Amino acid sequence: FSDETYHDPDKSNGGWSLERIDTAFFCSNTLNWKASNNPTGGTPGSVNSIAGQFSDHQSPYLDYGFISGNGMATVFFSEPIDTSSISFLYFILIDKEDTLHPISVTVSSSSEVILNFGTTLSSNEYALFISSMLTDCPGNPGNTLHSIRLSTPEAASPGDIIVNELLYDAPAGASDFIEIFNRADHAIDVSTLKLAETSSLSSLPVGTIYNLTQEHRLIFPGEVMAFTEKKEAIFNHYPSTDNYRLLSIEDLPDFNTEEGGVVLFTSDGKEVDWFPYQSSMQFPLLRDTKGVSLERLSAFGNSADPALWHSAASVCGYATPGAPNSQRLDALLDEGKNVSLSPLVISPDNNGKNDEMEIQFHFKNPGNMLSCMIF
Repeated sequence: FSDETYHDPDKSNGGWSLERIDTAFFCSNTLNWKASNNPTGGTPGSVNSIAGQFSDHQSPYLDYGFISGNGMATVFFSEPIDTSSISFLYFILIDKEDTLHPISVTVSSSSEVILNFGTTLSSNEYALFISSMLTDCPGNPGNTLHSIRLSTPEAASPGDIIVNELLYDAPAGASDFIEIFNRADHAIDVSTLKLAETSSLSSLPVGTIYNLTQEHRLIFPGEVMAFTEKKEAIFNHYPSTDNYRLLSIEDLPDFNTEEGGVVLFTSDGKEVDWFPYQSSMQFPLLRDTKGVSLERLSAFGNSADPALWHSAASVCGYATPGAPNSQRLDALLDEGKNVSLSPLVISPDNNGKNDEMEIQFHFKNPGNMLSCMIF
């Protein structure tokens, strides 16, 4: 269990017990648990206050994995599965399209499988496919074909992993999050990375140092990955969230809401990236910046440069955890006209032809305000 198991951010800070909804549902599922509804905070020795029926209709899928060396690979599923439903597994080496089949499959746990290919796997990237009718513990079927990317990870060097988005002043009921981006040319094991809070003047850690994750999650070149304490709350609050790229983390620093910083470094203490922020970096015409993340405009440049950062757009809900940033220079740069109309002639008679006109504005920098008068 974790804070997410409460499914109620107001009760996850303590004083409330976790109760099981359906005692007849024997499979492991955190959705079968919730915070007690009893005014005293729990029901020890009595029938649970949330007692009822629970059904699991979610399909299982192949979640992630890593090459563990000596011809071995370990893969994880999204939830406990019926291991007898795994019927066929194979690798494809992406560069050469060579096919490899495991010589043995070891079920380590209900959601973890170890594959032995009997040969040394190169550092190239693989696609792992499972062709079978996977079923989870309650019997929900998955797709007939599952795939994930696998590679032998390499250590992160300074600048390989960068801070890509930061929510340092979360809205009520949610939590802060940090998003990272891999701008290296190889996969990196996120479990080898740590983070800490800093001041806005120095990259020296202040207070506790946190692991991003204990899981051997690989982040591939060009990919983003976000981390938060309350995944469910973030997912519900921000509509642009990529649920598969947002991971739960036990603890994040308690970021200062006015100014501060976050530093990323490797497990051996090598600094990878440092992002110092100030609330003044937010778009100045925002009335309230609570719940508004700062997004990186480009993967190039130094994270400490304030010109590289901008408030997330309102159209995406003011944050995009796990998804492409709403503010990106590569999407805003345009060599053509500053203003373009399409179509040039409009006939708003609701006949389905040229009823509407799109006016496009192209600027080299974000954060512009526009006054438009139509006669």
